[in-house]
Amino acid sequence: DLEKQVLDELIKNKLVLAKAARLGISVSFAEVEKAVDRAIDENKRVMGSEQAFTRQLEAEGLTLESLKKLYREQIHNRMLVERVIAREIDRSK
Repeated sequence: DLEKQVLDELIKNKLVLAKAARLGISVSFAEVEKAVDRAIDENKRVMGSEQAFTRQLEAEGLTLESLKKLYREQIHNRMLVERVIAREIDRSK
């Protein structure tokens, strides 16, 4: 059941991303980069220090650049989905 829910969510996200492309909705690299930097800063704050953050990255087999790459994709997609939803809400008003 959980596997089906996850698969359904992935499909819905892909459909919304395709709709964003059809509608010409985009997100700038600068917007994504700003959000990535905020997310990393928040992780460092939660971890308590830059050193603790770095140790956690190493423990997970990641580098700062690989984490940023992962975040870029996730944040970019999330922003696109949010913009499509906002557009649909505006249209329905």
